[in-house]
Amino acid sequence: TTDDSAVIVVISFYLAILLVLPIAVTREFFFFFQAEDGIRDAQESRGLGDVYKRQTSAPMSEKVIRGGAVTSADKHYSFTLCPFEYGIQRWELRSEWEFETCIHELGETGPDGSSNEQNCSDRAANAGVDPQEVAGYQQYCANLEDPEMRPGCLKHFSHKQEQAREHQLSTGLGIYDAAQSDLTKYWVFVDSGEPCSNGIRRQLNVTLVCGYTEHEPSNQTNARPAASRITSVRENGMCEYEMTLETPAACLRSSPELKNDL
Repeated sequence: TTDDSAVIVVISFYLAILLVLPIAVTREFFFFFQAEDGIRDAQESRGLGDVYKRQTSAPMSEKVIRGGAVTSADKHYSFTLCPFEYGIQRWELRSEWEFETCIHELGETGPDGSSNEQNCSDRAANAGVDPQEVAGYQQYCANLEDPEMRPGCLKHFSHKQEQAREHQLSTGLGIYDAAQSDLTKYWVFVDSGEPCSNGIRRQLNVTLVCGYTEHEPSNQTNARPAASRITSVRENGMCEYEMTLETPAACLRSSPELKNDL
């Protein structure tokens, strides 16, 4: 009958939704996290798989990055490169730097002969913290009418404070500029945020160098594909960085047939 046919159509419609929806959700979920690792889509990755995943360097000294002496304690930075997305510089070992800088300023002992180690340790532990903000928030939590809410209030502030300190450690070096880049030769990242003190915007230039394995870098015939890695970073003048990325992606220039192996 007509009613039975209508019921069958409605049931079929909902069954189709139940079957297709999980597949669609799974696909979106997969591509979202794929993009987080630096691959926007299968076409742009050019079949290179892990080659284009986000890379982070080991901490490098400021002296090495700038190619010269530093005026105080040597800072250390790590660099994260997310291909086709962004580049970031992160200040590592800040507490150690704050402590060494404090000792350099105050000396190991004070005028009375007492050690400055504890004072400098406290300064390092509280680096990046606004004392007035801390005092104000502690007072706010202490004035809450319900005493049981005060520990949670302080915990929330501590978490917020830690996030703020973590944010201070990272500096964006630029967003990927496809117009200035070449997929297998060099990538350019330009910062659109606040310019440096000299009025120049930060820029990260990445040179791609062919790399297969650490043991057989020149044997292209028997080499196995290797993950990309940041091998060097230099600050070429204020706020302009030159990075070298060893990657199989660069090998496609001389051996396009290797694309299937990667």
